[in-house]
Amino acid sequence: AETLDALNDLVKSGKVKHIGISNETAWGTNQYLKYAEQKKLARIVSIQNAYNFLNRGFEVDLSEIAIREKIGLLGFSLGAATGIMAAASEEGIQAVVADSPYANITDLLVQEVSRTTPIPSRIIPIFIPGTKLAANLVYNIKISKLVPEDSVTVIDYPVFIIHGEDDSRIPVDHGLRVHNAASDSSEIWIVPDLEHNEAFQNYPDEYISRIAEYFMIRLGGE
Repeated sequence: AETLDALNDLVKSGKVKHIGISNETAWGTNQYLKYAEQKKLARIVSIQNAYNFLNRGFEVDLSEIAIREKIGLLGFSLGAATGIMAAASEEGIQAVVADSPYANITDLLVQEVSRTTPIPSRIIPIFIPGTKLAANLVYNIKISKLVPEDSVTVIDYPVFIIHGEDDSRIPVDHGLRVHNAASDSSEIWIVPDLEHNEAFQNYPDEYISRIAEYFMIRLGGE
């Protein structure tokens, strides 16, 4: 309650446009929403939780809250890609911000191995079938289905993509490919001269303003 009261004061003063939460449980999220409704305070509009191939906790209960309470998804790196795929399979999710997503995990694996090992890029695809088999057997992950540039075509509303122009971890062409495959009016912000996930660190005010505007348009609010 004290946290939400303090955040609400910041919203009222104009210092903050919208508020979100990070690493919160479904029960905690519900308490924020409930208290805001009771006291007529600012509502949370986004969730930033751990969400990746191995940590799928969001899908258990938080996804239902996000859908029913109109809370958008904000994902970074692998989580950005996972958020896109989640939105494609769950039509109730109506807003996605993806910061530095990959377009196709197979392409990324080839690029990453080439970047971090002496193995020539032309040889790396030979190892991909074995990698896919191991991922399926050990983690029940079907790598061939991890293709956000395909998943985003199912999403019938605009998404917001952010990517550093000089990203060496997930090259900017991945973000461009996802954006090109996305719904009309989807937005992409290519941030000049920045590496992986550095947009907020270098341009915090613009970062927050752009995301807040997107969520406001997609989810409603003042």
